[in-house]
Amino acid sequence: MAGQAPFLYPLEPYRRRCEWDLNEALCDLAAATQALAEQETRCDAAQRELAAAQGAGTQRPGSLLRPDLHRLTQDYLAHLHRQLRRQQEEAARLAAQREEALGRSHHLRKLTDGVEEHRRGALREHEKQLAALACKDADDIWLQRIGWRTRR
Repeated sequence: MAGQAPFLYPLEPYRRRCEWDLNEALCDLAAATQALAEQETRCDAAQRELAAAQGAGTQRPGSLLRPDLHRLTQDYLAHLHRQLRRQQEEAARLAAQREEALGRSHHLRKLTDGVEEHRRGALREHEKQLAALACKDADDIWLQRIGWRTRR
């Protein structure tokens, strides 16, 4: 059995490429998840700031009596609303980007698993061929011994 042929998987370069693509997709997914978490933190901060500003604006006594102060307060609250809306839009964009990365990583995981299953099947087939060859060699040796002993 010393002369056994090693197992050479013909799709090894493709299998490696699938693994590399999967690793890249998982890194993209991790980056997208991180960016989304950071953006959601910024949205929460913007919401807290808006709530605090709204609370402060309603608690000022006499703010409605001064139109200039009321106008400044309303402008500031409108600015905070726009800022919050932009933050939420960015969070929605990042969530969509994360979903896309998640879908790509699922697809590449299935592809990589399929190629790996094919490789294991090819390895099992190679091992069966080696076992059959070893049995044939053992039979040939046995037959040679029987033939050699009967001639003596």
